[in-house]
Amino acid sequence: MTVLSRYIAGQYLRVLGLCWGSAGLALFLLEVFEKLGNLSEDRAAAGAIATYLALKIPRLLIDAYPATALLSVLLSFGLLARHNEILAIRACGISPWKLAAPVLAAATVVSLVALAWTERVVPAASERARLIRENEIKQRDTHGFHGRTSIWVQSAVGFVRADHYDAQRATLYGVSIFDTDAALRLRRIVEAPLARWSGEAWQLERASVREIGEDGSVHQRPFEPQDVRLTESPVTFEKRQPKPKEMTYGELSRWIRALEARGAPVSEYRVERHLKIAWPLSGVVTVLIGFPLAVRGGRRFGLGYNVAVGLLVGFAY
Repeated sequence: MTVLSRYIAGQYLRVLGLCWGSAGLALFLLEVFEKLGNLSEDRAAAGAIATYLALKIPRLLIDAYPATALLSVLLSFGLLARHNEILAIRACGISPWKLAAPVLAAATVVSLVALAWTERVVPAASERARLIRENEIKQRDTHGFHGRTSIWVQSAVGFVRADHYDAQRATLYGVSIFDTDAALRLRRIVEAPLARWSGEAWQLERASVREIGEDGSVHQRPFEPQDVRLTESPVTFEKRQPKPKEMTYGELSRWIRALEARGAPVSEYRVERHLKIAWPLSGVVTVLIGFPLAVRGGRRFGLGYNVAVGLLVGFAY
């Protein structure tokens, strides 16, 4: 890398660091002011509230990345144009796209780091933040536990697992009911591909039953209505629904394939899966968008113009 390339890339990275840090801080303060009033009403420990808010930072940084990447390229080249450095570089016969190459390379590296951050850090932090909010701050009785790719609910009959709950159709997909006795010994397993809420009760479709004997033997037979009855409301399953932001790309892909096999709607989750790649890599796209605007407009209109254009194009993107 030439001295000029290092200089231009360094200029961009310095401005990116300043913009990204400022945007992340602004979003964090907004999150604090938005949530602090409700959190203080729960009278939770200060440590739990602080940990919950701190775990929001990884997601907020990723949310701020595309706009700050665009604003950074506009500002960095705007500063170069303001000091006539671009004019001097162009006078030496260097093409505009040779100016853009080091910034594009730096943006690609940063976007790959953001992609790894989205895949490794954000899901775990989001899941941990939700658990702290429900268990330590809200102190709710969760009636079971959350799974990243399935719904688990502690029921009066034992435990209920489902692959997916469709709120619009009030339908559970991939239902397994683990019927236990008072000593939590498994007595029977009821499985059904679908369970529909009729307004008063759950109707299992094409269900089957496996009886578990005391000696561990398994006997399968057709389902009968008196075998088991789900008493949980649809709201319970809706609250336990897995969150795509808490899954990695691989986990979300496997979950989508499982839902497709069950006939569940998955278009919303396909969008979330695409966003896991598109959002971090949008930094490269915004550099390609912002560079021509910065080179052409920065020399004539200055930094104020670049900031205005950055905000406008960022929101549009």
